[in-house]
Amino acid sequence: MTLNGVLSTVIDVKSPADEFFKSIVQGALRIPGKDDLDTESIHWVKRIITVKFNRDEISESFKTPRGTVTVTPKEEGDGSHVMCTVKFEKINEYIEVPQYLLDAAHKIFTEMDDDLLH
Repeated sequence: MTLNGVLSTVIDVKSPADEFFKSIVQGALRIPGKDDLDTESIHWVKRIITVKFNRDEISESFKTPRGTVTVTPKEEGDGSHVMCTVKFEKINEYIEVPQYLLDAAHKIFTEMDDDLLH
């Protein structure tokens, strides 16, 4: 059984891509605690941010878990696609995949979109 994995999801938002990406970067993904994330890279033109998760309950179960968020404009109509990808290596085969990170991203980005639109 492999311990390495990748999870991804796409979230559709109504906000323009540049505005939404700027909000992600400025809000540091709205995850509580300044030590929970280390920003590894930001590519403004391609609207890609990569972070390393440092939260204790995450780092106790996974080696070097990383998240990448890419924001692209929708080809038709207004709004954007937000691709969230989590790469991880479990410390053992009994650890479940970290689906909760994608679930949290979906909730955070939906709320962020609502805030930007109001």
